[in-house]
Amino acid sequence: MVNHDHLLDTLLHLLYDVSPFTRRYASAALFTLACVYANTSLIASHCSGGILEALRRVLLNDPVDEARINAAEALFNLARNNAQGTVEIMGNHPKLLGKAIVIILPSSLFYHEP
Repeated sequence: MVNHDHLLDTLLHLLYDVSPFTRRYASAALFTLACVYANTSLIASHCSGGILEALRRVLLNDPVDEARINAAEALFNLARNNAQGTVEIMGNHPKLLGKAIVIILPSSLFYHEP
């Protein structure tokens, strides 16, 4: 499915839309597409990590809970399936993993100097 012309380009564009409904449904579409093993490396590498960056931004900044949940699920499915080095592509993204750790781990687990 992700091999269809402009599908990933369109979803990437929709993740930045002003409408919260559009972002929610675009992130849900990526969540679903990332369930398919063959799609994961194409999604992760699309536009030099552009979809990963858009999902990261939705996860961090979107005011709609369901959009953030869908983005997290999409990233989870990409990592879980790990087709053709998908996890390596994700790991090489300059901002993705550092921000994911901050979101997942409670701040009480981080060392704080007295």
